[in-house]
Amino acid sequence: MKDINSYLTDLSNSLNISPEKKERIETSISYLSKNLWGHFQSRLSEVTVIGSFDRETIISNDPEADVDTIVVFKQKEVQPETYLKQLREFCEKNYTRSEIYQDHPTIVVDMGHIKFEIVPSYFIQKPLKEFAPRSKEFRWISTSPIEFKKILIKRIKIIMD
Repeated sequence: MKDINSYLTDLSNSLNISPEKKERIETSISYLSKNLWGHFQSRLSEVTVIGSFDRETIISNDPEADVDTIVVFKQKEVQPETYLKQLREFCEKNYTRSEIYQDHPTIVVDMGHIKFEIVPSYFIQKPLKEFAPRSKEFRWISTSPIEFKKILIKRIKIIMD
């Protein structure tokens, strides 16, 4: 009979993504980022991955696992739904074999090995303006995912110490 430590170690190892899958996801991130920059060119200020993949807390066998990607435009040129439409058209052009759909406030690209949730935003000053989640109206909200990540890491370190 296994002791609790062995059980938890085995469980943890089974939840971590394999190095091969991680490499495949990183290749997809690189391809997506390169193509976003090529398509939107000088309109972008940043393309960044946030969430569980970035924090290395993604669970390998979670069917809802995804890579959250924020596409930061330099300015508010159009309304949120127009950015979503532009991102969807970009995805349909570049990912012809993937399932693509809108899941307010994101465009989801299901590549088979992983889903990407692509969120449009624009940068004025800190914080970013991001498309508001699941509201009746299309509007922008303030967000700061980089600052959130810093706070989260700091709190995790406190818990671990």
